[in-house]
Amino acid sequence: MKLYHYSKQDAEELILDPKRFLTAHAPYSKREYRTSHVPRTFYYLDPEQKEMWFMGGVPLYEGTYPDSKIYNLIEDSEDFIGQTKKENYNILNHDLLLRKISGWVYKNRELVRLDTPYDGVYYKISGRDIVAMFVPLKVKRIK
Repeated sequence: MKLYHYSKQDAEELILDPKRFLTAHAPYSKREYRTSHVPRTFYYLDPEQKEMWFMGGVPLYEGTYPDSKIYNLIEDSEDFIGQTKKENYNILNHDLLLRKISGWVYKNRELVRLDTPYDGVYYKISGRDIVAMFVPLKVKRIK
């Protein structure tokens, strides 16, 4: 699966580490951080679907990742949404949902990632196809 990420960093290659999400919040990711503290890096499946703050020459990077390691939340074949609601009085808690899929948990006040078959999750938000990756990904500048 091809993944696209805009970054103000200017390098030929980058390793995008989701743990950076815990400390460095761009204005557009602050809302996502309030939703859940699960470490993640956001990618587009279609770079033309970018938000307005990426207009005007922000470098575009591309990476690839196996489809089988990215959970399709739209299809939700493992019923993570249903499980999450069942555990939370029939209310969808996005933090709990992301923890279930990602394997990120707190143990002794330290954030650790348990073994899980998924390294990312695919979903749609505001008409955009988004993948949130829970693991570092090497990307190359393409524009």
